[in-house]
Amino acid sequence: MRELFAKLSVLTLARLAGAVCMFLGTLAIARGFGPQMLADYATALALTSVTATLMLAGFHAFAPILAAEYRARDDWSLLRGFAGTGQRNTLLVACVLSALAVWAVLAGPAAGDTRLSTILLFAAAAAPGMALVMFNGGVLSGLQHQRAAQLPDTLMRPALSLAAIALIVAIAPAGALSWLLGAIVAMVWIAVFVQAFHLRRVFSRAPEAAPSTEGARWRRMAPSWMTIALVWDYAIELFVLAAALIAAPAQVALLHICFRYRVLAGFGMRSIYAVCQPKIYTSVTQKDDAATDKLIAMTNGLSLAYALAAFVGLALLGQPLLALFGAEYADGLGVLLMVSASFLVRAVFGPAMAVLGIHGAHGAIARVLAASLTIGVSAAMIGYGSFGLMAIAGGYTLANALAAAALWWIARKTTGIDCAAWARIPRLSPPHIPSAT
Repeated sequence: MRELFAKLSVLTLARLAGAVCMFLGTLAIARGFGPQMLADYATALALTSVTATLMLAGFHAFAPILAAEYRARDDWSLLRGFAGTGQRNTLLVACVLSALAVWAVLAGPAAGDTRLSTILLFAAAAAPGMALVMFNGGVLSGLQHQRAAQLPDTLMRPALSLAAIALIVAIAPAGALSWLLGAIVAMVWIAVFVQAFHLRRVFSRAPEAAPSTEGARWRRMAPSWMTIALVWDYAIELFVLAAALIAAPAQVALLHICFRYRVLAGFGMRSIYAVCQPKIYTSVTQKDDAATDKLIAMTNGLSLAYALAAFVGLALLGQPLLALFGAEYADGLGVLLMVSASFLVRAVFGPAMAVLGIHGAHGAIARVLAASLTIGVSAAMIGYGSFGLMAIAGGYTLANALAAAALWWIARKTTGIDCAAWARIPRLSPPHIPSAT
């Protein structure tokens, strides 16, 4: 147990350090080049992340699960087949993506638009690398090589990117956007090669086996997992892209800054869930209702206390924190608090998604997330004309609130486990619902 927590601490600190590097890179671009450049940078990163997720068709999301399963069965034939299939499919899609990007730049919607052409070419070059990082990292995680899986992407890439951004800001070359995005592409592919080296070494030490596949099973899993990964992990990027379609560059830049603060503020909650969720998985699997109840109560107490403290901190310090990026962002406190309210909502409704996941309800999770995202984005687009950027921030939090509430309700109805924070307060607790059989 001590070794597990030591490893978790290293990975958590590395992820935090990487998030700080990404934040400082954003700060350097905002101070060095202004809102237009920051908006273009944010749009390019968001487009790349979403494209990479779509390219993988969900394979990276269930890669840790299948890799762990095949390793437990000592089935290196399927392990080799799964790793090869994921990598091969990613590279095939990358060829199509590159052709589409070249067409868009030469004869399509980006023809004659230097900024848009640069962003599209960046996405075509970086998305395959980012996809390989996510997939190979998932396989390495399932094989219990956590540091090799995570450190190249969560620490090395952000640190190198920050150094490159700082250099480019210092010399301020002509065509700085191309330099910035080109540097990010290089860092992504460095992370790919480092991970690939570790993965190749793992397989070189494994028993020889001809690759085999479970294609039908993988295809059945893909749609639900792709939806979950896209909506749950990249909702921020989807809302940034929505803002880029309708909002001015300065507003897109402000939204990106607010999301950077929201990610940093929510980091503590992710760490709490990273420690507590595996224990909840174990207690649910063992049908230990008393232990499950205690673990959920502990998770809710820690996460809600942290969320409240983080939200109050942002309310008190948000204005000067935003002003770090420039005086023009100081009035964005309302947007910052609106997007940050999302982690308060998640804390209130508790770890329902984890409970449903351990019961195999991935289809229900995917449907809830897709519906919530659709409603949130629609509300943002419709309300923008009247409420401006607050409508987009509100749409993001609305999507989170709807998803959290719906997942809580489904988990309570189908499993009998009430994950909400108020369920542990006697006067507010609803009657116990027997576990579904």
